[in-house]
Amino acid sequence: MTPNSMMVRIATSILCAVSLCAVASGVEKTTKEREAHVMKLLEDAISRNPKWYDKAMDELRETATNRDVKTLERATRDKRIGIRCAALTVLTFCENYPEDEPPDFPGIYLAALKDPEPMVRSTAARMCYKVVGKSPRLIKALTKALEDKDRGGGFTPVSVNAAGSLEYAGKASRSAYPALIKAMQDEKLETRSAAMGAIGQLAGKDPEYAPLLLGALLQIAKKGPRVKDRIRAVNSVYNAGKTAAPIVPELRELFTCKGIDNYNDREAFIESIIFAYRGIGKGAKQALPDIAPLITDPKAPAELFYAAVQFLMILGEEEAAPFLPKLRTLSEDTTLDRKIRQQFGAALRRLEQSR
Repeated sequence: MTPNSMMVRIATSILCAVSLCAVASGVEKTTKEREAHVMKLLEDAISRNPKWYDKAMDELRETATNRDVKTLERATRDKRIGIRCAALTVLTFCENYPEDEPPDFPGIYLAALKDPEPMVRSTAARMCYKVVGKSPRLIKALTKALEDKDRGGGFTPVSVNAAGSLEYAGKASRSAYPALIKAMQDEKLETRSAAMGAIGQLAGKDPEYAPLLLGALLQIAKKGPRVKDRIRAVNSVYNAGKTAAPIVPELRELFTCKGIDNYNDREAFIESIIFAYRGIGKGAKQALPDIAPLITDPKAPAELFYAAVQFLMILGEEEAAPFLPKLRTLSEDTTLDRKIRQQFGAALRRLEQSR
């Protein structure tokens, strides 16, 4: 090898080394710049300026990826409560990561559920819904969190968000069913309401356990000490969808509003039953005889009339057809108040259009 060729090779090696160092330095700088930018956006998100918050959170939702997970995880331990809450929220949108090396999202949320600040615990309980079904540890932690009624700073109570996330787990959350059923009797209205909603959703996702879950809702609907709870329990049956078809006979028995004396409460209770029928769909066809008078009675409350018409639309053309002549007659009856005639006319058009 000649001296000249030797010098060329040495020079080339030096240039390559310098280039690699420059690239590494550039990558390091870019990484640090990104980390700084993410933290700046989190700080904007907790500012008092709503425009800054919206802009920052929108950008984080759109651009956050696996490269930001470590930064956001560190931010969940930041001394500022707002930063911790914002970071937990944004982590939900970090979905672009290698499937063989997913971040330990359950571990991050589990740690946050132990945070001394209720706002952070509440945020963690709410934002972990995407991964809760894959983590028995998280389901266990959320089950325990059903007892956490703290809200801190006007936030939604931890228990409410825990119930909301458990419903996303479907069958995986079976171990939480007893606690959710117990939570329906909680002293706090928000917790009771959230538990009922979750029970209804889970009944639809877990047909095998639907009799147990729907039975618990019916127990409250029939004998609950508070009228609002009875209404909420029936409303929650809607969430179960067609899975609730077997309990239609028991829902029909509730139509008498036994134990409910206040007129407005009775009306709200009946409306909730019709709402449940709408969720069940055609499987609630047997209840049509109970609903029929509300569709053709000029004295029926407007809210119940429209609820009944919506249910009839769901049942379909065959069930709606017998009502059309009567509705047409009522819409043209000049002895009725103009608003009542318009009400029947509007219902007639909706039913005809849905055919």
